[in-house]
Amino acid sequence: MREMKDSGIDWIGEIPKDWMIAPLGKLSVIKTGNTPSKNIEDNYNADGLLWAKPDNLNFDNAIIDTKEKLSPKGAEVARVVAPFTTLVCCIGTIGKLGYSSEYCAFNQQINSVTFNTSVDNKYGYYHLCASEEQHKFYSNGNVVKILNCENQKKIKFSIPSVREQTKIANFLDSKCGEVDKLVSLEKSLIEQLKSYKQSLITEVVTGKVRIESGKVSRKPFDTKPSGIDWIGEIPADWKMCRLRDIGSCQNGISKGGECFGKGDPFVSYGDVYKSYVLPSSVEHLVQSTLSDQINFSVMYGDVFFTRTSETIEEIAFSSVCKKTIPKATFSGFIIRVRLNQEQINVDFSKYYFRNIDNRNYFSKEMNIMTRASLSQNLLKNLQVLIPTMDEQIEIANYLDKKCESIDKLIEIKQQKISSILGYKKSIIYEYVTGKKEVV
Repeated sequence: MREMKDSGIDWIGEIPKDWMIAPLGKLSVIKTGNTPSKNIEDNYNADGLLWAKPDNLNFDNAIIDTKEKLSPKGAEVARVVAPFTTLVCCIGTIGKLGYSSEYCAFNQQINSVTFNTSVDNKYGYYHLCASEEQHKFYSNGNVVKILNCENQKKIKFSIPSVREQTKIANFLDSKCGEVDKLVSLEKSLIEQLKSYKQSLITEVVTGKVRIESGKVSRKPFDTKPSGIDWIGEIPADWKMCRLRDIGSCQNGISKGGECFGKGDPFVSYGDVYKSYVLPSSVEHLVQSTLSDQINFSVMYGDVFFTRTSETIEEIAFSSVCKKTIPKATFSGFIIRVRLNQEQINVDFSKYYFRNIDNRNYFSKEMNIMTRASLSQNLLKNLQVLIPTMDEQIEIANYLDKKCESIDKLIEIKQQKISSILGYKKSIIYEYVTGKKEVV
């Protein structure tokens, strides 16, 4: 049993007697990244340098996950670091981190931490993993928390000899690698469940299978050609029309930044993107007039679509309003469709407009310049399948039950991942603070 001493730092606690404590600023050089202009042709290139953003940093997989790349011209504007330099999110999800196995550029929401010769790079990475809460502690800002370089330098490190650091880092590489495989497996199972859910919804709302008495019907049924390649055959008793025939479209409100954060309810892009159903009480606020609240109202039965984003994968996600939100308006990054509820059931629309065939159609037809964008004209031309009202209700009830069951399985898997990652954090903490020794 090695002899321990008080580190003088509450979150670190006791450390081995021969270890030292030092602030991160004395052990590394910390710099904030930069973003080149959005001129894709000039600054972005499939054969260029890896380009990291906060979404690419992930604790359950240390290697930065990004497919985006910068051209040499773009890299001149951005900040570039050598392989195995640790990158830490400094705005938003502060403390989230990762590293690249090759040269990498990164944006202004990330700080790079380049360790000097007194710290093994991988040991430094693991110690920063254990320091996540300290990153949050040293961040500041009222509305948006930011961790600037000077404050990040204050984070304390427990430092053994470089030889022992390397030994600890190698051990953690092995141990965390085993844990990461378990997380990867659970994530793969979650993706399979999500894929199954999407396939199920699409098959049912497009009439590939019929629902009767709460179950998939085995009875044969007549079909007819839809006349649309991507739709194919549909049930003979279903109708088909364009969205423009059963609803009207409206783009959202446009306001200056000073209008947000106070006022009346505001439906954001994220509210639509994240869920099949809008939250009945939204988080965001905007200053709006009575005229705004009439023109951009949020009422029972409305369907909202994500309209614009940097990537095509985030476009045309829909969310239905199940409860009118008084005085609410909605974002300019969203399109509202107000449907004729005598022709289409609200709960059926919840599933129909989010089905994968529709989203594939939008992706194929959409034009992309600097941002992906869904036009009203394209949305209005969407072909909509209309079963009888009784069958719409039957379909919605069936999918409610099936999707609830799938979502519960996904939640169990996500809880298991959280538990595994909690175990991983505890292992890292115990070894980088010397509570446990690599033998």
